[in-house]
Amino acid sequence: MHNSVRTQAIVEGALLAALTAILGLAGIYLPFFKVSDRFFLWTIPIVVITVRHGLRVGMITLSVAGGFNCDAGPSFVGLFFLILQFGGLALFYGAAFRENGGRRLLCLSVLGSLSFPFYWF
Repeated sequence: MHNSVRTQAIVEGALLAALTAILGLAGIYLPFFKVSDRFFLWTIPIVVITVRHGLRVGMITLSVAGGFNCDAGPSFVGLFFLILQFGGLALFYGAAFRENGGRRLLCLSVLGSLSFPFYWF
């Protein structure tokens, strides 16, 4: 078994990383996207790529989109923690959907509801 990533997964990851970066920056700069997009919409492409191609490609996609958002966003530290908090949660949701683990998905739902209030601190 070799440790290579398929070309299709890399291309889809690049496109979804660009979509993630656009949604993340729209949540920062556009006022009508502030509440909904800042927390939830930008994580959907990360969940989709993780379900389709696995956790490794999802982590690559998140790191590319996160690097772009931290570079283009107004606050490096705030975006970094936003990516750590909700990006990691998106990766684990994608892994749970990929393996159809109901118990794991329930645990992650509890984790997500517990991590949401910590964003405000």
